[in-house]
Amino acid sequence: MEKEKLNLGCGQDINPEFVNVDIGDYGQDINHDLNNFPYPFPDNRFDEVLMNHSLEHLKEPCDVIRELCRVCKSGSRIQIVVPYFSSPNMWSDPTHKSCFNWHTWERFGGVRILRRKIMYRSNSGFLKSKSLIIDSLINMYPVIFQRLFCYILPPSEIHVELEVL
Repeated sequence: MEKEKLNLGCGQDINPEFVNVDIGDYGQDINHDLNNFPYPFPDNRFDEVLMNHSLEHLKEPCDVIRELCRVCKSGSRIQIVVPYFSSPNMWSDPTHKSCFNWHTWERFGGVRILRRKIMYRSNSGFLKSKSLIIDSLINMYPVIFQRLFCYILPPSEIHVELEVL
């Protein structure tokens, strides 16, 4: 039976329950440059897609989402984790091509936003233990946070779950 789950830009995170795809040589199932379309899959194949810290490395995120809509079945879930636009991690990696915020996901066609969560995840002593509280406060009022406080208390990443229409 073929795997119906796709792990795009898997890097070294090889998951045996998924079809693992990356351009590097990590022992994944398929070696493919995700900037090249179409992807090597038939229409309507997948039920679930994971993209963990890979979408920000690609040239055309809108084309990637469009291609995922093609290879996914209607109702499929796409889970994406990317650096938040005000995160120092976003700007410290010269291979990042796109940045993402709370509203970015409203611009993609063919999908519906199921969940969005801004994650602080501090590594510093005092704030590390408080990051769950900070995450909760940020996500109570994400638009206000993004407008007024995202550079004062920059979060690490944003987690998004999309549904293919």
